[in-house]
Amino acid sequence: MSIFSDFTQRDWYRYAGFLVLNIGMTLYGSYSIITYLYRLVDNGFVLFFVPMIFISTVSFGVLYPILRRLRPGIRRFLALYVAFVVALMVLGITAAILSAILYAIQYQDFLITLGALRNYSQFILLVLGGGHLYGFPALLIIAAVNKLFSPVFFPRLAANR
Repeated sequence: MSIFSDFTQRDWYRYAGFLVLNIGMTLYGSYSIITYLYRLVDNGFVLFFVPMIFISTVSFGVLYPILRRLRPGIRRFLALYVAFVVALMVLGITAAILSAILYAIQYQDFLITLGALRNYSQFILLVLGGGHLYGFPALLIIAAVNKLFSPVFFPRLAANR
């Protein structure tokens, strides 16, 4: 049985609106951070922004049915925060792999790159730290907007209050 089995057509519109709004805010925040930090990371657009498109789409796609069952408040924020941390960890792993691939293409040395891939695991810590430093304020904005749009995206919970 699917988690989407009880969705009506109106629920699918709400789901699409939730995805468009949250992915748009995430990508705008990611693009702002990348343009702000473009001097620190050579291939920041490829390493961070492009994977964030896919990571945010999957994370918000999975998160909507979970948020749909939770009441507004701290539980919904904790669900957003857990998704935020998991997305940062996946972004760190993706950035490490893409960085190793770009290094191998640039220097045409695949054997050294595969051996040095374990050194790229520090990307996860870097992305977790930087993501919390620069991305946590964006998460708070996303949580506030979701709180405002809660009656639109989750009308059953708003009617039960």
